[in-house]
Amino acid sequence: MAFTDLLTQRSTIKRFVPTTTLMGEQTFTLTTIATNVLCEIQERGGGLNRRIFGELVEATHRGYYQAGTDLREKDKIIKADDGLEFEVIFVDKVFGNHHIEVSLRRPFLLAAS
Repeated sequence: MAFTDLLTQRSTIKRFVPTTTLMGEQTFTLTTIATNVLCEIQERGGGLNRRIFGELVEATHRGYYQAGTDLREKDKIIKADDGLEFEVIFVDKVFGNHHIEVSLRRPFLLAAS
C-alpha cells in the first residue's frame, strides 16, 4: 500500500502573502496556494504543545501530506469535505522527506457555555 492510499481527504492551503498598496504601504493578503491537496487530518486525543515565539500553543489536530507539499507555519488549511479551518503551527518532514506531518490548531474554537 502506498502512502498516498492513506490520504483520504482533500484540502485547500492558503497563506498570507505580502502585497503593496497603491499608497506604497505593505499589507498581507490571504492567498490560495493550492487546492484539492491530498491529506489526512485527525483530531489529537491529547494536545501537543509547541512553543512558538515564546507562546505555548496547543495542537488540536495532526495533518499528513505528501512530500513536496508547500506548507509553512501560519498557513491556513481548509478541509474540502466539511470546511473546517486550521492554522499550521509546525511542519515536520518525516523519514528523509517521505511525507510531511503538520501540527494544526483550530483557531476559532469557542468555549462551551
